[in-house]
Amino acid sequence: MRFYNPSAFRSDDLDEVLTFIEQNPLATLITSKEGETFVSHLPMVAKREDDKVVLNSHFSKANPHLAICREVPSVYLVFHGVSASVTPTLYLEKGVPTWNYSVVHLRGRLSFVSQENSDSALEAMTRHFESKRGSEFTSTSDDDYIRSMKRGIEVIEIEVTEVEGKFKLSQNRQLEDRIAVAESLNQSVDLEDKRTAAEMARVNHFDLN
Repeated sequence: MRFYNPSAFRSDDLDEVLTFIEQNPLATLITSKEGETFVSHLPMVAKREDDKVVLNSHFSKANPHLAICREVPSVYLVFHGVSASVTPTLYLEKGVPTWNYSVVHLRGRLSFVSQENSDSALEAMTRHFESKRGSEFTSTSDDDYIRSMKRGIEVIEIEVTEVEGKFKLSQNRQLEDRIAVAESLNQSVDLEDKRTAAEMARVNHFDLN
């Protein structure tokens, strides 16, 4: 895994990564074969098994990326979190405009869940997301429509082999600058700005006014 990630912004903490994926579950899944790159956007459910992270999701069988994954099981995933532009006019000292953001990059090996286990894995994913909406929807229903939709998907599992988080949230600036940026973003009418402000406060260990 290679991307620019200065030590001030880097995190390899598995608990932090799992919390991040829980809050930002839509992954950009990337596979390369013979110089061509294939990309899909899939919601992921993560679980920790000792010091290992395992992800579950599913592909539409109509997605040509599925066939590539059968041939090339090595995958790269990017999860995107908060982001906001930062003006240097808030700094006590000189600076330039920049962008604050949080991302998690993973590398792993993809496998296909067996038919005998796919129903339970799919139901676990369904309950994970549906419960957040207060929904009782279940993928185990005998409804003909649901059964036909299930026949059109392939449940996957990814064993994560590398984890790297980047939380670029003004840690390279003095504390007064960080607080000024976060408070300014928190006063914005843009919800993404407010989310970025809250994440800045968490990572930099201060409270917002």
